[in-house]
Amino acid sequence: MNTALHIIRLGQYLMYFFNIHMIISETIDRKKTAKASIPFLIIYSVLILVNVKIRFIHAVISLLLYAALFFSHRKEPFKTLYIMLMYLFIDGMISPMAIMLLDNLMDKKYFDILSSGISLVINTAFFFLFRWYVSKKGEDLRLSLKLLPTKVYVLMFIYIGIISVFNSFIMVASQNSIFGTHLFTVLKACIIFTSILSVLIMILIITGNLSAYYYKRSASLLDKQLEMQTRYYEKMDHMSNDIRRFRHDYKNHMHCLNSLLNENKTDEAKEYLGSIANNQAMQAVSFRSGNTIADTILNDKNEAAVRNGCRLDFSGVISPDISAFDICTILANALDNSIEACQKITDESKRTIDVSCILKRDVQFICISNPNSNDTPGFQTSKENKQDHGFGLFNIRKTVERLGGTVNVTQQYPTFVLDIMFSVPRREDADVQPNEV
Repeated sequence: MNTALHIIRLGQYLMYFFNIHMIISETIDRKKTAKASIPFLIIYSVLILVNVKIRFIHAVISLLLYAALFFSHRKEPFKTLYIMLMYLFIDGMISPMAIMLLDNLMDKKYFDILSSGISLVINTAFFFLFRWYVSKKGEDLRLSLKLLPTKVYVLMFIYIGIISVFNSFIMVASQNSIFGTHLFTVLKACIIFTSILSVLIMILIITGNLSAYYYKRSASLLDKQLEMQTRYYEKMDHMSNDIRRFRHDYKNHMHCLNSLLNENKTDEAKEYLGSIANNQAMQAVSFRSGNTIADTILNDKNEAAVRNGCRLDFSGVISPDISAFDICTILANALDNSIEACQKITDESKRTIDVSCILKRDVQFICISNPNSNDTPGFQTSKENKQDHGFGLFNIRKTVERLGGTVNVTQQYPTFVLDIMFSVPRREDADVQPNEV
């Protein structure tokens, strides 16, 4: 009996380690179990198996658990500690609740082994459910956790901790008959209701935070789109005025050139031709992709690239049937990331962003490449305001997935290559003649 209990408890406590390690790896720190953590994990397992009777055994086990986790995630010690304690608190809230629900079906003399077995089942079920959820919604979860304010984490920690302690107290009290039957029934009903409500509130906070972020970003993106269109049309107006002025002076330019050549002043004629070629109207760059909104974005981001010492090259076709919101989400976010990456390249001659687009029937292909100085995996933003930045790739992926497409980072270093493919409705009468002038 004791042997079975120790084995079940070992499984229960090992699941604590595996689950906490999995949560940390999938949300904040993609690391495997470090070799340095194994000795602590062995001592941790031995203490559980032998069930050493010392006063602070639970505190020692918790310290060993943290030590094993710390050596796997030493870059995030405080977040590791927070996740560990939160996980243990939530387990201390849910497991006692399940035990109290099954209390009437449990034989008192088998209480220890059954309660440990219930906890093992719950933790094992969590392991598979979490892995399944991460495979489907992992990026959503990571984004939600990043966006939660610090005060929410503190309040959740305090609240779940109190509920966990109260749950455990009620469970122990019920086994020792500290309260009367009626009072215990009321307390048990209250704590079960509170625990279920707490879990639902946590889920709503995380999902609600992601939804709020999505709508906030959508509104911001629409504002950005309108701003870019306004700048684009202003630029087109300036270019039109410059061209009209150039045409007005064209005859005078030709007359001056003809005079210089007739007088055999070849060097002066060449210099004069150079000044004409360097005229703002002759130097202006405009992109024609076949999609007006895409042209707006390309021209706007080209100006931003030039200001930051970068160059933007475009070739290909973008379907005119892609919605303004979708192409703005995809192209603006991708080019913002590319410009940010190019700014970190010391060799200015290599600061080139290449955008290549292909439209085949109803499938749009977009390939964006830029030099990248970061050779570490992951795509964390380097900007100071991480609350508002660093989610460009996430926004792109969610939009493309909604369009039934895929987003792949086919290369990261030394050139970052982003391949995007999705379906668009094809308009047969579309007259697309892309070009770069």
